[in-house]
Amino acid sequence: MNRIGFQDVEVQNYLDGNSIDWYDRINQTGFRNEFNTSISGRKGGLNYYWSIGRQDNEGITVGEEFEAVRSRLNLDAKINDWLTVGANMQFAKTDQYPNNAGRNGSIPAQRLQIIRSSPWGSEFDAEGDIRFSPQDDNGAGAVNAFLRRTFSERITNNHTFNSRVYAKIKLPLGFSYEVGYVNRLEFLEYYDFYSQASPANLVGSAERDNRKINEWQLDNILRWNKTIDKHTFDFTFLVYAEKFQSFRTIGRANTFEPSDALGFSSLERGTIQTIESEDVTTTGDAYMSRLSYNYDSRYLLNFVMRRDGFSAFGADNKRAYFPSASGAWVVSEEKFFNSNFVNFLKLRLSYGENGNRNIGNFAALSRLGAGNFLNTDANGQAIQVPTFNNETQENNDLRWERTKAFNAGLDFSFMDGKIEGSIDAYRNITDDLIIERQLPNIIGFDNVITNLGEIENKGIEFAVSTQNINKENFQWNTNFNFSLNRNKINSLYGDLDEDGNELDDLENEWFIGEATDIIWGRQEVGIWQTNEADQAAEFGVSPGDFKILDVNNDGLLDVEDNVFQGYRLPRYRWGLTNSFTFFKNIDFSFEIYSNWGQKRLFNLAKGRDGFIDRTNFWQIPYWTPENPRDDYARLFSNDGSATFNVYRDASFIRLNNVTLAYRFPTKLVEKLSMSRARFYVNARNLAVWAKDWDFFDPEPVNIEGRVRNSQGNFNNDGIAPLVRFFTVGLDITL
Repeated sequence: MNRIGFQDVEVQNYLDGNSIDWYDRINQTGFRNEFNTSISGRKGGLNYYWSIGRQDNEGITVGEEFEAVRSRLNLDAKINDWLTVGANMQFAKTDQYPNNAGRNGSIPAQRLQIIRSSPWGSEFDAEGDIRFSPQDDNGAGAVNAFLRRTFSERITNNHTFNSRVYAKIKLPLGFSYEVGYVNRLEFLEYYDFYSQASPANLVGSAERDNRKINEWQLDNILRWNKTIDKHTFDFTFLVYAEKFQSFRTIGRANTFEPSDALGFSSLERGTIQTIESEDVTTTGDAYMSRLSYNYDSRYLLNFVMRRDGFSAFGADNKRAYFPSASGAWVVSEEKFFNSNFVNFLKLRLSYGENGNRNIGNFAALSRLGAGNFLNTDANGQAIQVPTFNNETQENNDLRWERTKAFNAGLDFSFMDGKIEGSIDAYRNITDDLIIERQLPNIIGFDNVITNLGEIENKGIEFAVSTQNINKENFQWNTNFNFSLNRNKINSLYGDLDEDGNELDDLENEWFIGEATDIIWGRQEVGIWQTNEADQAAEFGVSPGDFKILDVNNDGLLDVEDNVFQGYRLPRYRWGLTNSFTFFKNIDFSFEIYSNWGQKRLFNLAKGRDGFIDRTNFWQIPYWTPENPRDDYARLFSNDGSATFNVYRDASFIRLNNVTLAYRFPTKLVEKLSMSRARFYVNARNLAVWAKDWDFFDPEPVNIEGRVRNSQGNFNNDGIAPLVRFFTVGLDITL
């Protein structure tokens, strides 16, 4: 057994018949509990609503947990005929850190150890202490999945308080005025400690991260509404301002003396300490005017002009204007329209511009990066000299990314509302794209955030609802939707070749006239078989390795052999929901949806992800001379002289949401001093059928699949099992 790489602990466990199924040890059936209660009512001119709820959820990985407490209070009081005031307040406390799952309050087991830990390893040693590596072979990445969880302490608190107070004043001549003030306070606390007692650590380390966010928004709205015979006018004018402030301090320490027993509660005991801070302030403002016109509920017009401002843009372009206009014709209200089948028919047409300000806080500013330069002092000793390096060049002309949207639509209702739906077609042009562009080193800056390029999106959306059967003891309703989107790059940086054609961006795989989610590269076209050994050798590979398409048949695999292979985003999406009611009290519904035409990265087919001769591995097929497959390579396959990615069709149809509910009879609930009671069971993500994808869930979190790892290669996103959710609930209304 030592000959095949087994360590002593693996040999002994094999002989003793001991093994660990790491998949079952690391995964679990997670239980989720959620309780919500609310009170609402009206007394005099006061409307009130209050709710409070608590969540306590477990994930599918041991140690993966989430807790939350939320509460909401709404008050609306009519003081007199012309004044109404109100307040909406929300509070939430969670143990999740926003946009950073690695800082959440729970410390789950390391899922990757499912394929790195040996089934004949041991979680504990002879003394009952947790082992560093189950098979004493951490060089292959096999460390105990529970090390971090066992020797760590972590507290994450996220307190959020949102509030809005408002006043509505009714003025003469059809005017009204509303003022609203919104404030958001968020307090983030993250305390983490990893003890020196862990066999993975030489020293202990601790961190305290405290952040306070204060954000306010103020809006003033003046409205005028007037109806003259069949003409209705509605005018709205908005003045808006906002301010965002964030204050953050992070303290870190390691190598504690005399011990790290106090962890993050005593950072001053660390002999190596660092501190960093970041304060951020942004401001924004807006003016908006809107005029709506309605003639006899037949002809509708709407005109809007906005001026938006945001402090993060360049000094010369902090504000921009965004107009829009729309019109509608309700054909079914015309005198000439007379149809017993078509009850409602409305044509819509709109054009609008909007801006994207999602550029970060410092995109337009020149930024410096700190570093160290190795030098020698007068005695010839090596020393580090602090340095500052230019990174991003200032751009005072950085302006809003702008999208011009055209839309045409049709709303309809047939057979007295038994069939209702809408059809929309759109075409969006986005220009002045906010892009980070690399700069020549000779000018002293690495890059600049600038406005370049143009992207076009167009597509159609269709939705229809039907009342299929409507009997006293049986009802059946259906909702269906379908959408498709096509995009293409009209221009990029404006760089031209000698023929005057704009150049593509090969590094980012962006091509003029092609979609932004295009897959481009060398394409595998099967597996070299044993009778093709000589041909395979010409490309530096062997039977069992992937065969790459040599487009120009020159015997070389280079950029000239790159081809377009498909798309990362779905080409079509559709969804179907059916709802049934039996005997007035039993409800049943199910939802199906599908994404079709997309491809996903699947380099696992190369059979060399990790140290598969020394660790566990996913159970996937592989090529052998006795099993000459054409879709999976041999174990430890070789790319040869050409780097490439393997893609698989990830089209799927999913049975997503199934609910069965029973509404208790009115007479029964009234005897129990209740107005309504409903018991239900729900199942989500019950099943999925995929055309070619047979490995875990075909739908990844990062659906575009363009996330790169530290080596610059595309990640195998979505290596996680299909997670199913089952819920049992009781709704009671008093």
